[in-house]
Amino acid sequence: MQKKIEKQQRKKQAKNQEIKQESILQFKEKWENIQKLFRNFYKNEDTIEWQKEDLQEILLWTRFIISFVLGILFGLIPLTGFIAIALYLLVSVGFLEIYCRKKHHLDPEDFGSAFTFASAGLMPSSALFLLIWIIVYSNFNSI
Repeated sequence: MQKKIEKQQRKKQAKNQEIKQESILQFKEKWENIQKLFRNFYKNEDTIEWQKEDLQEILLWTRFIISFVLGILFGLIPLTGFIAIALYLLVSVGFLEIYCRKKHHLDPEDFGSAFTFASAGLMPSSALFLLIWIIVYSNFNSI
């Protein structure tokens, strides 16, 4: 009976180890894919063919970086209210829209709708911006 339990535990541990290694490999593969997408997106070539999913992923991560930086910057300045939110949206949406259209000559209609570049990851990145902005503002500008 004891040997049977030990055998089941070893099987369970081996399966857990296999699942863990598989998830690590998936993470590494995903990370390498994101790195490749970033390199391609910021190269000085405009001949790269983009898939919709890849473009949305790179826009999402770029917008996260923009949100994080602007959240810290606006919290330190200190910008408040509608002006800060409007500036964030203008920079976040405007930069990526102009970059995709002018540098890569991408048409949003080819990827679904006219708001493809503007809407890819906008809500989660806006939440990140607000979170960082509030934390930095509260810590550096409190009485």
